[in-house]
This record gives sequence, structure tokens and C-alpha cells, in this order.
Amino acid sequence: VTSFIGKMHIVRTIFYPLSGLIFIYVLHGRCMIYWGMAVMTLYLVAKLFGHIPVLGALAPWAVLVPWFLGVYRLDAMRLLGFLGLQSTFVGTFVQWVNQARGQMGWSSPFNVTTLRLVSFALDYHWSFRGPRAEREAQARVHAIAEPMTLKARERMSLPRVAYGLLNYITYASYAPLYIGGPIITYNAFVSQLLAPPSSASAAKDRAGSSFKAILRAAFTDVHSWAYKVTYLLRVLLWTVFTDVYTHVFWATALLVGSDEYQHAGALEMSRTFFLACCFTYLKFYTIFRFFRAWSNLDGIMTWENQPRCFVRGSGFAVFWRTWHVSLNRWNIRYLYVPAKGYKYPLVSVWMVFFFIAFWHEPTLEWVRWAAGNAAGLVIETVIVKLATSDKRPG
Repeated sequence: VTSFIGKMHIVRTIFYPLSGLIFIYVLHGRCMIYWGMAVMTLYLVAKLFGHIPVLGALAPWAVLVPWFLGVYRLDAMRLLGFLGLQSTFVGTFVQWVNQARGQMGWSSPFNVTTLRLVSFALDYHWSFRGPRAEREAQARVHAIAEPMTLKARERMSLPRVAYGLLNYITYASYAPLYIGGPIITYNAFVSQLLAPPSSASAAKDRAGSSFKAILRAAFTDVHSWAYKVTYLLRVLLWTVFTDVYTHVFWATALLVGSDEYQHAGALEMSRTFFLACCFTYLKFYTIFRFFRAWSNLDGIMTWENQPRCFVRGSGFAVFWRTWHVSLNRWNIRYLYVPAKGYKYPLVSVWMVFFFIAFWHEPTLEWVRWAAGNAAGLVIETVIVKLATSDKRPG
């Protein structure tokens, strides 16, 4: 049995990066070269500077910012024309690459890939904390318990050998989570490859319970196949419902493709915008859960985005914590906490929102979006603090 498990681990180690690269090629065609340049550049930077205390944390940001402003956000031919290299061998090579773009533009899902690259670089950098970090990491991996939470896997540093090239390519090209997430940290992802989550221990704990209790637990245990199958069925039902919604309520079509709403009254405008927000929620709800269901079937557990309806949000803070949960947790782990934002929350919130705007697209519309949300969250935080400070005990 032990030799069989070892062979299966070797098969997974080879299959995942190979299938991931094939998936990237089918999706992006020859533009996979651009993707590979970015991925390998950050891998080399992380390996070269990861062991240096401060430089290891700043290096990935120093690499990705010019990449966003240059090759990623601008067309490669425009960039070469600006540099005067369009008629050289480099320009000819770029033209050859752009002739086979694949099924999807490589820059479309690269936003999510960028977060993965930063996660790898910083998790690798943090694995050097303390002289006993490597021995403690090896001991933790061997002692991983089956019901270990995803939050605990995020915080657990891995042995240095786990930050290798094959695991890195697997993480960057993992098909179920490549296009739309949910976002999962490098530590949490690779720890599930090394020690896959299982519902065996939970089943043992339920031994002796009634059949009804066992059946109910099987459909609530996220590691059981019963839960994974029912979750996929729920996603398919929500997909059908979203399609029916777009045929019944035309709010988004009116806002995007017509000017008639400009002549509507306040009540009609409010109703139209609310129905358009409902469609946006349903769209992302379906996308997030489809890719999460695909990942769950493969045995990789991820965070669930949008765990509650947006109309139940009582303010800016609650809404953004529950809209894109995985992105919120990424921001806290890799941006908010390292920048010590908890010391100056009213200032750091501006940094976080402007980063999210830049991550989506560095345009004036997104800058306005970031400024509006940051200002709203600051005002809400101040009002809540003033209201709760007046409620003194006694």
C-alpha cells in the first residue's frame, strides 16, 4: 500500500504540471510564451532573493509593477515600437507569436495568476523565518491531521523542497482555478498535494451515530464525495436560474445597450440598477462556484466566495469581506498585515483599495471606484467607533 501511494504521488507530481502546461497552450496558443516569461521571471527572482530578510519581500512587487505597466497592460508590438525594436528579430518573433493567440487572450486571466506568483514568492520568503524553520516545517507536514482547516494550511510553512519548480508550475497553471479562482495561497495548495484532505477521520468520529445523522453529515462534510456531487448539482441549477433571469429581467441590457434609462424617473432608475446588481451577483456567484466545484472534485479545497447575498450586507466592511472572500484573505495576508495596516486602518484601507483597482485595470474609472469605496469605509468606521464609544458599561 505504501509503495502504491508513493507511485501515485509521483504520477500526480508529473501529471499536474504537464496537464497544466497543455491547458495553458490550448487556452493561449503561442502567447503562452508571454505567460511563461512572467512566471519564470518571478520564480527566479523569488529563488535569488527569497532568503534575504527585506529584499525577499520587496522583490516580487518590484518585478510585477513594471510588468503590469509594460508587457502586460500594453500590446507587445506597441511596446516594441516605442523602443524602436519593431523591425528587428524581436519584432518578427512577437508577430509570429501573436498569429496564434489560442482560445483566450493570455492577459485576461493573468490578474489571478499575478496573485499566485506573489503568494509563492512571499510564502517562500517567509519559510526562512528562524533557524529552526525548516525542521519545524518538515515536522508539521508529516503531522498534518486530516480535518486540518484551510486557514491552518495557509499559515503553515512547508519544507524548503516543497517550493520547487514542479510544484510552482502546478500552482500557476492549475486548470480548475486558473481562469476565475477562487484564489488559494501557495502553502494551502501544495499542502493539499502533499497531504490530501480526507473525510476518513470524520467518518470515524460519526461511528455509532444513527443512519440519518451519518447521511446528513455526508452531505455537509466538504471532503466527502456526496457533498462534492451535490455542490456541483447546485451550481448547475444556479447556472440555469441565471440564464432564466437574463431572459426575464433586461436591466443590464438597458443600462449597457440603450439610452432609454436616462429618461426614466428615480423609482425606475433605482429598480433597474438593483436588478442589474442582482445579475452581477448571480454572474459571479455562478462563475466562482463552478470553478470551486471543479477544484473540489479534484480534491483541492478552496474558499467559497460570496457566502451570503449582497443585499444582506449591512455596510462597506461586511460587503467586501463577503463578496470576494478569497481576494480579501489574500489582501490581508500579503498586503495588509506585512504593511502593518492594522496600526493605521483608516490609512491602509486606501492602499488596499487602490491596489485592487490597479489589479483590475489602471484606469480613471477604477481609481474613482477605489476612492469612493475607501472613503465610504473610512466614514463608516469612524461612525461605528463614535457610536460604540458612547455605549459605556454602567
